[in-house]
Amino acid sequence: MIRAPLITGSESKAFRGFSIFRVRSSKESVVMAPPILSLALPSETGRVLSIQSHTVQGYVGNKSAVFPLQLLGYDVDPINSVQFSNHTGKQLITSFNLTPDIWHDIYGYIGSVSFLETVLEVVKKLRSINPELKYVCDPVMGDEGKLYVPPELVSVYREKVVPVASMLTPNQFEAEQLTGFRIISEQGGREACNIIHAAGPTKVVITSINIDNNLFLIGSHQKGKGQSSLQFRIVIPKIPAYFTGTGDLMTALLLGWSNKYPDDLDKAAELAVSSLQALLARTLKDYERVGYDPQSSSLEIRLIQSQDDIRKPEVLYSCTELFLPENLSNKGMFELGTTDWHRNAGPAFKGIKMIPPGPHFIYYSSSSRVGNEFSPVIGFFIYASPAEVIVRKWDQQEEQLVRLSEEEEERYSQAVKSFKFDKQLGPYTLSQFQDWKRLSSYITESVIKSIEPIGGDVTVACEPEMIGKFSGTGSEKALAEQLKISKLSGAADKPQKKSCYYTSIPRVVKHKGLSGQELTSLNLDKTQLLESLLAKEYGGSEDLMLAELQFAFVAFLMGPSLEAFLQWKSLVSLLLGCTQA
Repeated sequence: MIRAPLITGSESKAFRGFSIFRVRSSKESVVMAPPILSLALPSETGRVLSIQSHTVQGYVGNKSAVFPLQLLGYDVDPINSVQFSNHTGKQLITSFNLTPDIWHDIYGYIGSVSFLETVLEVVKKLRSINPELKYVCDPVMGDEGKLYVPPELVSVYREKVVPVASMLTPNQFEAEQLTGFRIISEQGGREACNIIHAAGPTKVVITSINIDNNLFLIGSHQKGKGQSSLQFRIVIPKIPAYFTGTGDLMTALLLGWSNKYPDDLDKAAELAVSSLQALLARTLKDYERVGYDPQSSSLEIRLIQSQDDIRKPEVLYSCTELFLPENLSNKGMFELGTTDWHRNAGPAFKGIKMIPPGPHFIYYSSSSRVGNEFSPVIGFFIYASPAEVIVRKWDQQEEQLVRLSEEEEERYSQAVKSFKFDKQLGPYTLSQFQDWKRLSSYITESVIKSIEPIGGDVTVACEPEMIGKFSGTGSEKALAEQLKISKLSGAADKPQKKSCYYTSIPRVVKHKGLSGQELTSLNLDKTQLLESLLAKEYGGSEDLMLAELQFAFVAFLMGPSLEAFLQWKSLVSLLLGCTQA
């Protein structure tokens, strides 16, 4: 019994690349397969014919693609279009190409002189067996403004390969070569996808676009002829190193996941990007651990060591949007995490795009008309989920960002997802993301929900009584007076709790029945208190205690909340007061 094929493609200085994936066909019993395929046993998970380069050492081509596909459950039949002694990122020792005669012996017929046209003959013949064949092509022609292949191959790809491909996975430079369209913006990337759709492929993934030092992926799925394409964007944090074989691996992962989720290309891309990023992070860490400078040369990916990242990736890199229907640039201060937005936002500013999923802290304050006086800062945590749109609206009377009705929020969310406001959204500053991650690495969605006050707003305006206890200097007294007349201060009189739900941390250890010497000893070394709190208040989880420490520090640093400062101080004092722990 045979299965119908799907082809993925890739090519470089020699020709390295195509794969065929086969699924069940209703015509299996009446159409003969090429000799080699007729020998294959039935595959319940799917079978891939992978035609790429092969290296003895290193991971590129089939060495980079076959194993991940097998981990994802596919049977893979590799054909090595060229044999290298090692990957081309290092000094090449030797290589030889697959000749038409060898093609004849392996596949059963001699194709045209051109390798690309030979592969197209493979597609044609396999589609004669099963018209449902899916062909995924990675047109590796070059990168960063340089061609790897003879210029005449560009037209072969454009005129002959693209029209028969089901999915195309070019990088930014290759997409420009195929469309004749210069990509200088996100909108340009989406337009390039539509040009490629018009040529044939229903699925397009531009795997890397670099604009203004921001790296991201643009995907597009046209589910029917004449239908509008469903497009998405995934932010890709930059890793300061150069790796070989990542393009071949990315195409293999896209093939594997897109077949599992045929109608959900964005999910398939999220899984592929997350697997690849986890693998690269592991590779970089392993090289750094042995003292190797990752900037000195290309790094060989740690493929075998990253099996779990390939099988069960944790989706981390699909972006989130924060949408503000009304421009806040003239209202006062508006900041997200470690990025100051109000100084750079223009009159059309309506929010932030490409926000990495995870915890973030948004804080703002309104200003007087002349801009010389500001109200107390208000902040709140969000936990951004992949592909989420978070909508907040400015309430002029309350001088606060507030939620909208579910109907309004959904309407704005759909408009943002369809890129209607894209030009009015500023990109998240990824260069500062690592700094923010170090501040918030333990904070989870459940931690935010358990600590944040009712309503979510963290502000010193709800702490007037606490401020009064510390108002000794002139500025502290002025702040106390300002808080008394703040619009938010009245909320403190309401029955709803407006302070955070922090864990109570005793300043001193008190136990009945202990001698003075024993109590002194317990207070000099607070290990026993720490262990008791971990067990009773944090369920034995050190991560939860560290998460509260980070929550309090961020709320104090950016809030700025005095309550948060005191909680951070209590936790730090406790940790530093331990000798044995």
